[in-house]
Amino acid sequence: MVKNRACFEIAFEAENLLEDNENDDNELRTEPQTICGLNFRLCLYRSGGDISIENEIEDWNYYLVWKQSVSHLEVTLNGVPYFKSRREQTSNGYPEEPYTFEDIKKGLVEVKCDYEITRLSMFKIDEFQQGFADVKLQVKERRFFVSKLFLSAHSPAFAAMLNSESESKEQTLQLEDVDYGAFYLLLHRFYGLPLVYADIEPQIKSVLKLAYRYQFQVVLFEIEDYLLTLNDDEAKEWFGDADSCQLTRLTSKIISNMDGDELKSLYKEALQSEHRAITKAFAPETVEAMFARIMDLQSNS
Repeated sequence: MVKNRACFEIAFEAENLLEDNENDDNELRTEPQTICGLNFRLCLYRSGGDISIENEIEDWNYYLVWKQSVSHLEVTLNGVPYFKSRREQTSNGYPEEPYTFEDIKKGLVEVKCDYEITRLSMFKIDEFQQGFADVKLQVKERRFFVSKLFLSAHSPAFAAMLNSESESKEQTLQLEDVDYGAFYLLLHRFYGLPLVYADIEPQIKSVLKLAYRYQFQVVLFEIEDYLLTLNDDEAKEWFGDADSCQLTRLTSKIISNMDGDELKSLYKEALQSEHRAITKAFAPETVEAMFARIMDLQSNS
């Protein structure tokens, strides 16, 4: 039977835990334990006046992972209960959102975490596997194997590259000017694994641009759906990207919340004063939406 849970324990003197400052030497880690075929370990570090604890997969970038988990965390200080929490979480393979609690300067800190995986789907991408990882991809200094079938099915751009005569002989692709972290996240959707967009918010813009570049329509739709949940001020910051990546529902939402003066200014920029031709500043659909909104405001004034 495959083991789907483990208990991690670690104890330390608080004064010996130094500020992390992106220095792995200042982190404390438990010995790895295998859960559902993946090696997990508890990682603890001090950052910004708080102590953070996260559960991470060793060599997580060798896998595409989607999982649901339940964790119970207990922290004691000098034998007295200090912090306790239970969390159910859906996440991908990168380190989960950490537990964070108020900084402790002195004393014996003991941490116990019971961690259980309730659902899991994963693919290994660091070695050749017929049908699942049969094309070698080079992204800068990173190299991994992906599925020709999955990439071609979701992306006309990849279908053209992988089915061309030159590429079919070598079955190796080198992607230029591609952010590895964003592409790693995008790969999950090629394999049918959900992405938890709320967890990858800092990378969403990079993932969006890659999805548009490779014409991955499902991801474009999903990201647009997520961005439509933002409040008006947050959504407005995405106007340029929504226009350039043809997220028409999002551009319409943003434009519908603009006032007349702002709209007229943008519309003026979008038209050449001499020939009244649409410039490359905005997509034609965006300019049409601006004009419709201006007309609507004028008719209601």
